[in-house]
Amino acid sequence: MAVAGTLSGMAIAIGGTWLVLAYGPALNLGTSLLCTLVIVALGLGCLVSLTAAFFGLVMPRHMHGPWLDPAHWERLHERKLRWREARWRMRRRWAMGLDPDEDGEDEDGEAAPKRKKARR
Repeated sequence: MAVAGTLSGMAIAIGGTWLVLAYGPALNLGTSLLCTLVIVALGLGCLVSLTAAFFGLVMPRHMHGPWLDPAHWERLHERKLRWREARWRMRRRWAMGLDPDEDGEDEDGEAAPKRKKARR
């Protein structure tokens, strides 16, 4: 992937410069505009090449671990929903003037969420 991006960046730099120098004088663009277009073509080609090379080196091709497992994402979503609900209950208890950390039941009869101990 990085090689293809680097080669395409080189093609932009060389091809853009070649097109500007080949057809620029025929269009009577002037020397300052021709020079500017050549610099832009070279800069754009270098930017594409360097970006492709950077991301080719930084991004891994294969990822190992639980991140590609769909069940992991489902469990993560369920934990997020439970945490959001627990935070909402604690805020509601605090707004009513009750102790938000107290385990027990709310006025609605709902049981407060149980907290898990951290694994070590």
